[in-house]
Amino acid sequence: MEMFVSKNRRVQFECKLTIHELINLPYVSGQYFVKWKLSNSTTKGSTTRATVKDNKVVWDAEFTFHVNVFVEKSRMLSPCDLICTVKQEIYGGSSTDRLGNVNISLSSVVGTSDPLMERYLLNDAKSNSLLLITTQMKQISGTTDYEM
Repeated sequence: MEMFVSKNRRVQFECKLTIHELINLPYVSGQYFVKWKLSNSTTKGSTTRATVKDNKVVWDAEFTFHVNVFVEKSRMLSPCDLICTVKQEIYGGSSTDRLGNVNISLSSVVGTSDPLMERYLLNDAKSNSLLLITTQMKQISGTTDYEM
């Protein structure tokens, strides 16, 4: 990421993120939540804790935040990743265990006008759990002279 970028190469988007559910969970009990953050930014958040029911956890948590992306000299948008980490509360909430994570390239979502709903397989996980997430990026300021 470039430290000093001219204003005509900065693009700001409004991102709408919905974390729907975690399915194919091999556990039948426990409290789970998702922490998310933007790479190269201080923007972050988390869902509320939810309980497993029928091997899935449902949150339907919605978040709206601004994302700053830079247009590189090649007219491509610079990478901007959203990292979602699924965590399990253990020992009555005194500590947490990391179940797995998902990396979503928000720069690749920019080209779609409709919300993009996808199931993501958890990375670095011992199970084949899937996280259902909807993302939508809407440009609010900056140049439109870029390629996806």
